[in-house]
Amino acid sequence: MLARFALRNDKLIVFVVLVLALLGVRAYLVTPQSIFPTMNFARIDVVTDAGDLPPDRVRVAIARPLDQALETLPGVSNVVSTSSQGSAEFFVDFAASTDAQVALQSVDQALAQIRAAVPAAKSLVAQVVNPNREPVLCYALTSPDRSQTVLRQIATAQIAPRLYGAPGLGQLLVTGGAIPEYRVTLDPAELALSGVIVKFRSSADRFDDVGPLEAAYAQAARRAGIDMPRTRLIATQVGPGYFATERFDREPGGRRLHMLSIAGMLDADWTIPSLDYDGVIEAVRGATRDERAVLEMFRRVVFNVLAHNRDDHAKQHALLMRDDGSWRLSPAYDVTFAAGPGNEHYLASNGRGRDVTRRDLLAVAERQSIGARRAFSIIDEVASAVAALPSIALDFGVTRSTLAEAKRATEEQLSIIVP
Repeated sequence: MLARFALRNDKLIVFVVLVLALLGVRAYLVTPQSIFPTMNFARIDVVTDAGDLPPDRVRVAIARPLDQALETLPGVSNVVSTSSQGSAEFFVDFAASTDAQVALQSVDQALAQIRAAVPAAKSLVAQVVNPNREPVLCYALTSPDRSQTVLRQIATAQIAPRLYGAPGLGQLLVTGGAIPEYRVTLDPAELALSGVIVKFRSSADRFDDVGPLEAAYAQAARRAGIDMPRTRLIATQVGPGYFATERFDREPGGRRLHMLSIAGMLDADWTIPSLDYDGVIEAVRGATRDERAVLEMFRRVVFNVLAHNRDDHAKQHALLMRDDGSWRLSPAYDVTFAAGPGNEHYLASNGRGRDVTRRDLLAVAERQSIGARRAFSIIDEVASAVAALPSIALDFGVTRSTLAEAKRATEEQLSIIVP
């Protein structure tokens, strides 16, 4: 009977088959495809950071109380926890009919209520499980002689920056290991400064000995005749020491002085090379109405060029307001060996961001009405101070590897400018 129907309606059957085939092709083309398709179901992932606690202590101090709190939530069907070095993870499954966002709110409320009962947990983070957010690769650092805190610093400062920018990388997280905390006790006999800023090495710093390096540059800047705040290198039992500088925006009694950067004054974007030194010097002249400030700024221009301080953007130059409302140039700050964008200065000298010549500096001086004899004198005085940088750096304990790079750059620039 089916055969007879097919023979009588062969054209209709071919038409139906073609239509179904076309619908199948269309469905294939329009259906979203993904290795990890987006799914929405009521499963919540809770991750805790436990510093450097070992797995057994994580299980007792964090996993057990959180397990008990999460299992009692309405609609929860299952809780699975995993304890590891410095972290614990929980998967909380709700009934299939539960909305994922409602489940997330319920877990967040439970975590807020129990937070005080689990002080060992540095952080508690809950999120709806999504395959697209799951890690593809996990690496663990172990060491027989280094603490979890040190391993976290290595992962954060050395390994993670090398992985950023990898093709296809969506997110990178560093978990485990206690974040280091520092307590600095200043000895008044050793640090007689009225209000100080103590600078620590950041993950963006290229050198470990940034403290001694900046201390050496501050000393060289003083030799060059530049107005600098009082500074000191704080010695430590372990490590190269920390750079401390006097807060020149505070009076001895603690009263704050109004400070305005050149970037703020000119509403300039300091994150990109948007100004040149001519513009900065003209802004200083207009605000201070003091030719001594103009000469001081030119001296700083010469020092930054010769000493390879290319992180010299407009936020690194500032003015201070006097009680009568007039402005004066602030002392120089953040003066150290630094590369700028593309290894060029943020602020150009006569249109040049690198390989600045003596003629370029003299051109800046001429446009700013600085006499040639005075300009020659300033350049020679600064060059003499920069030439002494290697010996100053050694006195402050700068490592030979750091010193070699700074010396090579400064000597190259000195050879261009000093005849």
